[in-house]
Amino acid sequence: MFTPGINTDPGGARPEWYNDPVGFLTSSGAPQYDNTSTALASLSRAQWSQAASMMYPLQNQLINFAENPLYAGQQADKAGLDTGQAFDTLNTNMQQQQSYQGLAPTPAQQAAQSKTMALDKSMAVAGSENQARQAAARNQQGVLTGFSNG
Repeated sequence: MFTPGINTDPGGARPEWYNDPVGFLTSSGAPQYDNTSTALASLSRAQWSQAASMMYPLQNQLINFAENPLYAGQQADKAGLDTGQAFDTLNTNMQQQQSYQGLAPTPAQQAAQSKTMALDKSMAVAGSENQARQAAARNQQGVLTGFSNG
């Protein structure tokens, strides 16, 4: 008895049940699959297809992110630039406010303000870079260890 899809030997040299890797055979030798086996096989194929098309690329992206040695440094540089820009904007706004109010600091006062602003800026930039670098490293370790940040 020939069942389509089972006997792949066109010459017929092998018995029909030879190509049945699962081994669901009746006493007559014809394959007998029940609805549960068919549904389970279909579900397994669907799960594999979904994992191969969606999950594995995402998993590879996470692994690449977690193993990127430059990520922490990039985040620190970005945080430093952002903090520096914020201080530059603050300094510009402070000078505009002083000019609107008619204040004209002396050269000594200007030098003191500039020195204080530069010191505050350097401390803030260093602090933001350190925090960003530490947070990025924690995130990378968390991806590798499977943490939940929620």
